Amino acid sequence: GRLKCLETLNNDLTGSNQRLNGDLVAARAEAARSQIDAKHYQERCDRLGVSLEDIKSQKDSLIAGKKQVEQLYTQTQTNLDMARSELSKKEQAHRDAISRV
Repeated sequence: GRLKCLETLNNDLTGSNQRLNGDLVAARAEAARSQIDAKHYQERCDRLGVSLEDIKSQKDSLIAGKKQVEQLYTQTQTNLDMARSELSKKEQAHRDAISRV
């Protein structure tokens, strides 16, 4: 009687211990997978952060380049206007000179 009861108790405890060990192994495996996932996403965030900084730098460079082009355009337009004005004066002077001849 008593031995049978102890064997049953031992079997129950052994089964419970095996289930708990299985649960522990599963929990450790899940923790390891979670750690790998977290590391993967951390590395991805780091890469995306570097890419974002590169893009910001390129954007700043493009903005600076655009400003230079706009300044060059404005200066060229001013020079063209001045040249046209000077041409008009020279053409008028030429016409005046021809009419005096």
